This record gives sequence, C-alpha cells and structure tokens, in this order.
Amino acid sequence: MGIPPVIGRAGVRAQPWPVMAGRRLLNHRPGDATVERPCPPAHQGSGSIAMTEPATTTATPPLRPTVPAFTRLPARSLVAVEGEDALKFLDGLVSGDLDPVAEGRACYGALLTPQGKILHDLIVARAGENRLLVECATGLAADLIRRLTLYKLRAKVKIAPAAGLAVAVAFGPGVQSDGLHVEGDGNDVLQVPDPRGAGLGLRLWGPEAALEAFAA
Repeated sequence: MGIPPVIGRAGVRAQPWPVMAGRRLLNHRPGDATVERPCPPAHQGSGSIAMTEPATTTATPPLRPTVPAFTRLPARSLVAVEGEDALKFLDGLVSGDLDPVAEGRACYGALLTPQGKILHDLIVARAGENRLLVECATGLAADLIRRLTLYKLRAKVKIAPAAGLAVAVAFGPGVQSDGLHVEGDGNDVLQVPDPRGAGLGLRLWGPEAALEAFAA
C-alpha cells in the first residue's frame, strides 16, 4: 500500500515527508528506491533560535575577616528592665527561653502579638543584680517600652531607655570570648557573645567613649 497524498498549499497535491530516525524520505513511492537526506540543524532556517552554550562561572568564596573588626550599630538601642521581678517579667513575655540569662548568658527572642506576629526581635542579657538590658531596633525602642509597660501591672520592675549606652559589634579572629558568658571588661563595656551563632562575634554594650576605647 502506498502513502496517501495530502493537500499542500494552494490545493497542490504533495507527498508527505515521513520522518525516520531523524531523516526525511524524499519522493517515496511504492517500489521506488529510498533517497535520504539529513534533517537541517535546528539553528538553520528562518525564525529559528540559535543555541549557545551556557557561560561557565566560578563561584567566589565568601569573604572572611582576617583581622578583628569593630563597628558601631546606631540602628540598635538598649532598654533597661530593673527590679526584683525583672527576669520573671520578661520570661513571661519574650518568645525565647530566658533560663540562659539567669545563668549569665544572653538570649535571643522576640515580642509577639497574640496571633504570633513578630513585633520586636530582642537580645537579652543580665547587666547586674536585678538588672537586664534588652537590645532592640532603635526606631522601635519607644514602642517596646510602651508595650512592656502595658503588661507591667503589679510586677516590681522599672522599664526605661538605657541612657548613655550604645551598641557595637566586634567580630573576626581573636574577638570571640572562650565561653558563652556575658563579661565586663572593667571599662563599663558589657561583652555579650551573640546568642544566634558563634560566628557573629560579640555585642558590645556600653558608653560611647568606652566603646571607642575598646575599639582602640
């Protein structure tokens, strides 16, 4: 049985082009010899898209400090929570477990809405007997104080900005303390190992002049 003809453009009868193994059979009729011609490459002909090899890129390794680095963090501020109920008060409000703070370490947590939306991300550490410092975003410090005050009720605490204290960070070789405990250096600078990860270095809380002297 021969291959039935098909109607081409302008009603011209033409033989179809069967495709076998990527080749076209030309003028194929019963009893005729087979004449083969390779199909044209995909990038030839009008309206085709040339295929190109993707560019090879080499990944750049992340930069790591080779010397200690120090920088001020004006976008972060400190709020002081003082009083005999300070730890219990914050422990009932902050999402993180504040048990490490009682042991002399820092804690990372957040103040949430009743629906679980984050209002403030916080770092909390002890800065003396019955005194806690809370690091927060500078632009939201007043809102944090307002919200904490709403929950104060009869708790024996005092909530106020940590006047005169600023925040800095030191990271790189030689600046991470050997342990996780918050330490003072005798110059009113509190060295707080970042509770989010060892590679994030030390948070430095203290007066501006003391921080500059620490950096020197």
